[in-house]
Amino acid sequence: MNEKSLTLTRNVFFSLLGLVLLSYTLGVLITGRPDPFWPLAPAVAGGLTALVVTLGGLIGGRKAAAITWDEMARHEWRGCLRFGYWVAVWLYPLFAVLLINNLIDFPQAFAAMGTLTGSAPFSCEMAPGTCLMTSLANNLKQHRASRNLTQADLARLTGVSRKTINTIENRVFIPSTLLALKIAQALEISIHDIFALEDSD
Repeated sequence: MNEKSLTLTRNVFFSLLGLVLLSYTLGVLITGRPDPFWPLAPAVAGGLTALVVTLGGLIGGRKAAAITWDEMARHEWRGCLRFGYWVAVWLYPLFAVLLINNLIDFPQAFAAMGTLTGSAPFSCEMAPGTCLMTSLANNLKQHRASRNLTQADLARLTGVSRKTINTIENRVFIPSTLLALKIAQALEISIHDIFALEDSD
């Protein structure tokens, strides 16, 4: 199992887990029951996801797993966790209003809040790129192309995923100093030839 199939497996199972949790929440709100279907479904879906992702990493090997979970993936996941945190924070006043107005009871509120809080980071994962930031100028694409390297070639040379190289080139992701140095070393040029601070007005 290579890094591309590992990334696909992780994204598919994270997305499916997010959908299971969201559907459970919708079931709670629609049926008015804290257990709209098998109550262990969210826990089983979470356990199955963890098992599949872990086994995929073990089968793929350490190098493929490291590339799949490179610094861009970790940055994106941290953004998704921040999104999940703020979803949880805003659920409290929302469900307080619903409880005060007797539109929902406590068992429903706890079931809905728990699964919504759990689904938020995975829902963010379903829309990759939504939790990223930008602002460092670079001409990585030109330097890479001048050496007849594909994004996949440069990714292999630097130990990251092709997606990470792509997001750096498109100025969606700012690499760490370590990764920027690895890229410069792989291209055999100075880091200053690739990256520059943007002029501010």
